Amino acid sequence: MDAEGRCNSRLPDTKLSEQPDRSSSGEKLVKELCEKTSGYILSDETYIDIHFDKKPISIIDVCFDRCALIYSFSKTFAYPSLRLRYVVAPREIVKKIVEFIRATITCVPAFIQKAGVTALDLRKEVAEKTRNIIRARAETFVKHLDKNFFHT
Repeated sequence: MDAEGRCNSRLPDTKLSEQPDRSSSGEKLVKELCEKTSGYILSDETYIDIHFDKKPISIIDVCFDRCALIYSFSKTFAYPSLRLRYVVAPREIVKKIVEFIRATITCVPAFIQKAGVTALDLRKEVAEKTRNIIRARAETFVKHLDKNFFHT
């Protein structure tokens, strides 16, 4: 994304969330990506709270002045289908995003926005509970998968 908020197809399409090392040791990759681009980096961090080991790095921790972070409530807070998101970015990019949303998307209902504001106050607590639930489900799945499908 360039300074005017336009997509620039010449920039590398690197999905950091799909990188094998989105941990603090992967910070070098993110810094290199920031240095390679002359525009802004758009980082969709929908799953940033769903981790079992080290917390993944966020793009805003590495190059805040040249990024736009998108966060969704749907995974951490189990808000399926409500499409409540927020963006953290430099003011000039936020203005462009607001213009785009006003021209193309209807508003999220007020009660959902209010629930989102309340949810932000509970983010750490809810994220930990969500992680624990997902981890328990994954461990149960693997245990039954091993027991039922992989006989040694």
